[in-house]
Amino acid sequence: MDWLNLPVIALALGALVVVVAFVYFVPVGLWITALFSGVRVGLGTLIGMRLRKVNPHEIIRPLISATKAGLQLDIGQMEAHYLAGGDVGRVVTALISADRANIDLTWRRATAIDLAGRDVLEAVRVSVNPKVIQTPRISAVAKDGIQLIAVARVTVRANIDRLVNERHVNVIDRAGYQAVLDGPGPMISLTVHTGNWDLLAAHIKASTDRPGLGIYDPPDNPAQAALLKKARQSYMGEAISGEGAARGVFKHLTQKDRATLYILVDERRELQVWFPTFGRELMPSGNLSVALRLARKVGAKFLPFYLARTDGPYFDLHWHPPLDPQD
Repeated sequence: MDWLNLPVIALALGALVVVVAFVYFVPVGLWITALFSGVRVGLGTLIGMRLRKVNPHEIIRPLISATKAGLQLDIGQMEAHYLAGGDVGRVVTALISADRANIDLTWRRATAIDLAGRDVLEAVRVSVNPKVIQTPRISAVAKDGIQLIAVARVTVRANIDRLVNERHVNVIDRAGYQAVLDGPGPMISLTVHTGNWDLLAAHIKASTDRPGLGIYDPPDNPAQAALLKKARQSYMGEAISGEGAARGVFKHLTQKDRATLYILVDERRELQVWFPTFGRELMPSGNLSVALRLARKVGAKFLPFYLARTDGPYFDLHWHPPLDPQD
């Protein structure tokens, strides 16, 4: 072997590695497609998506479709919805269909429906073309021997406004509350069981694109545990439990943009509810202590809030300006 060729071989290998890395981080083909489709997106933006673990194809292709349909979408909001676990392509397709059908469907409402676990595209389709559901035949025989066969046909039309409905929740200083939700950085939402916490979690999920996470203690029965997890995920976004919960919470708050964690600060100890503490020493292993240490570690702020029933199915949402745990 000619040892004088080793530098040349090393240089060639280095160049190959650079080319492979460039092709991976910079989807040139996608960039060219976007360019000729009238979508101006920089190579730096595509590289940033790769670094943020966002698949550029899941963002740019729907953006091209939206642009061709005459819709103006923000690429940052599309990335945020992708990171929150949403289906960007399906949301964009629903927006295009709604625009063609003259249905008032905004980006915020469409993403809220999607994150709530509902099929936003199917909702638009059913809103335009109602479904006709036919029940199975039901037969019965009367005493006189006459047989009666009944079939029911039900026409179903989706009402998009009812999928995410804020009329039942009156937010005190709604503009200020929304500004907090739209703000930067991770957030830990604090409430209590008596504050209608399940409805509260569903409301905040529908009001923001922040990826949510809740912790719960599953029952011993596996079937009940599965049902509970599915229910929690429907209005929290994500629900975890078990030994890996602590690791999952830390990963959620540090790796997802503007992540939110729900914590119920009241807890039962020695057959007593330890919230408020009423002068008792704060337990080092309690929910309040854990929330405080976690917030300081990840740089999250606290958002205390609760729902108070006013009349029937109507509530007032009370909230406190975010608290900095470093103070």
